[in-house]
Amino acid sequence: WKLTKCMELDPSGQLSRKLMLEDKGIFENEESTTNKKIAEQKDQEEVTVLRCKKCRQNLAKSTSFVRHDPPAKTSKESHFFKRGGISGNRIVGVEKSQDMCTHFFVEPLNWMKEKLLAEDLLEGKFFCPGCEAKVGGYNWKGSRCSCGKWMNPGIHLQAAKVDQ
Repeated sequence: WKLTKCMELDPSGQLSRKLMLEDKGIFENEESTTNKKIAEQKDQEEVTVLRCKKCRQNLAKSTSFVRHDPPAKTSKESHFFKRGGISGNRIVGVEKSQDMCTHFFVEPLNWMKEKLLAEDLLEGKFFCPGCEAKVGGYNWKGSRCSCGKWMNPGIHLQAAKVDQ
């Protein structure tokens, strides 16, 4: 991101979020992706489009995905700890992460702009611009993928709610 050491300067994240959103180039328009990005993608694989399962509205292209590698199965990142008790500090169970990711992490897209700029919330949900069905969410503090990888900021579309 544009700021380095933003967590040291602003632990709440408000400053970094504001600066990221004010940057004119932060929102990618899925219709005007650069040729360079598409050419890179074609070398690796075909460009795919994510569509709403309910109304088939185009939501994102694979060129706007934020790729990540699942953590090693032996690492701490690949385990989910269930906490319980009165204080919530007691670990009551441990689950392993899934092999397949159930979220597509993306860069902020134009259709998300209104939701991200209008509300001053740290987390929220995304609804399809065509039919208003829930298709994903965001969390400026970060979000954990089902594979165990921590993504920051966590802007994602749910694989169960979209078709490729």
